[in-house]
Amino acid sequence: MKTLVIKPWPFKKDEIACLQWIGSPFQSESNQWFINCVFNDTNGNTKQIELPFGTLPGIKIGRKYKNGIWVDNEDSKETIQVDIPKDTTFQICSLSEIPKKLNDVNGETRFNNDLLCHFRIGENNYYVPCMEVVGSILAPYQAFINKILTPSGLEDFIEAVEPGLNIINIKFTAEYPKKLLKPEVVAYFAWLRFNKDARREWNAVYKNLLARAAETLPLFPALALITALPLKAVPPLSTDSTWKFKGTSYINNFLIQEITYRSGLDPVFASVKYSHPDSITGNKGNSPGLKSNKRRKYKEGETSQFVDNIGLPSRKKRSSMSIKQQEAQFIFTERVDVEKIRNKSKSVNSGRNDNRQINFNNNSKESINIGTTQDWTLEGKFNQIEFFLLQMVRENFEKGLEKFFKALEYVKKYYRSIDFEISVVYMPTKRTFSLNDNGTRRRCAIIKAYNRSVFQCYILELSRNDEWPISTLFIRPISTSYTNDEFESLINKLLYKVIENGGHWDATTIDSIAIYRFEISKHIMKIWGQLTRIDKIIQMVYNGN
Repeated sequence: MKTLVIKPWPFKKDEIACLQWIGSPFQSESNQWFINCVFNDTNGNTKQIELPFGTLPGIKIGRKYKNGIWVDNEDSKETIQVDIPKDTTFQICSLSEIPKKLNDVNGETRFNNDLLCHFRIGENNYYVPCMEVVGSILAPYQAFINKILTPSGLEDFIEAVEPGLNIINIKFTAEYPKKLLKPEVVAYFAWLRFNKDARREWNAVYKNLLARAAETLPLFPALALITALPLKAVPPLSTDSTWKFKGTSYINNFLIQEITYRSGLDPVFASVKYSHPDSITGNKGNSPGLKSNKRRKYKEGETSQFVDNIGLPSRKKRSSMSIKQQEAQFIFTERVDVEKIRNKSKSVNSGRNDNRQINFNNNSKESINIGTTQDWTLEGKFNQIEFFLLQMVRENFEKGLEKFFKALEYVKKYYRSIDFEISVVYMPTKRTFSLNDNGTRRRCAIIKAYNRSVFQCYILELSRNDEWPISTLFIRPISTSYTNDEFESLINKLLYKVIENGGHWDATTIDSIAIYRFEISKHIMKIWGQLTRIDKIIQMVYNGN
């Protein structure tokens, strides 16, 4: 996957700038949708950049950029969690109505009318920009967001639908991008289209915008669309939900800048089957006596990056560029199985003798590096850029970690001064060891352990559905001179190395880092295994040695 580069970039070379605010969409003379983005440099200077509306899923308020590229290691914000009951009421307010210390956009009054959703949990007030609701919940992909401000919307992607008892069969049109033929995206699409709450809020975005335009200029509503009318969007909420987000806070007020996790998505169907013109089974045989030797060579330079063009439309092409993004996890209330249907056959090779060699060198032609997040038109020249943000958690996150969590429960019950913060992540999909024997993706539990509210150590435990004897790793910082980013980088390195080593922690990495003390606790099989695990946790956390 490639990195999105914002161009033109108005700041100095290597200067860090933070995305402060994303304004409401407006139309250009060519009827293309754009958004105004406000950036602040380290000196507080403000500059605005116009970007295509389709870029919204790939940019987040609060992120820092250098040379037009998101610098993820500059993000020091901690993730905040909020549990939202299903009967929570969302109220719409303007940017000018929230506490100024959350976000005053450096006095840019033109954004004061931009809208946010406000909700209250206990004594805390939460504000989420309507643009974040659109870009993270209602349209988290470039292809989706370019449909949310059109009359037909998601229907353009569907040729036929066959609903059944707890199952649905979707036949996609060729307009549905090939890059989005992923189980998690298809499941999310089905939720957007067929969940009544999600579809209601999806349709309301465009309807509310047209209504606002008619109120602003009753005689010429289309002209009102060039003035960046505030976009209204409300999160669909039919069950209790948990959000994790990054943002800013002031006293008991929180501005949600980036939603990174959502549970409580209520699917309509437990099984989604789908077909697509690109999922047709191909016949690779050649015509008699003829052959095809067409080969493609991809040569990528070290700094090969795709540039988001400032507004030209894309050409009609089902394949698109993949832009890496921080994953945002979502969890359905029930398991959703997704299956691709291949029930037709066609000839792939026309039988023409073709010995051409096609080269794609990302350093040789600038046009190869340029992409756009605008929708396609007949005059389009550039490839589309697609963002990959969502990661569906299909199963109980404790799967394969049950014994480990039971040990934590025991320690917590009988040693009241000990407490834990728990995160569970998927292992990188790099080699066979990333998966369990049953094909499910292996997980890693990352535990932050405290004794009397004082931080003691980290614990890394890998899921063992297959009972693989992977040791538990304890990491105790012996110096305070490390940052969260440095520790996350260490975790990533350790997880990649344990995959490369087939389930063994990498001694070279452990020995080369002096600011941590590492200890490995092997899994002793049968009856004494659980007792040994509990004893080791107590030693490392309770006794501090």
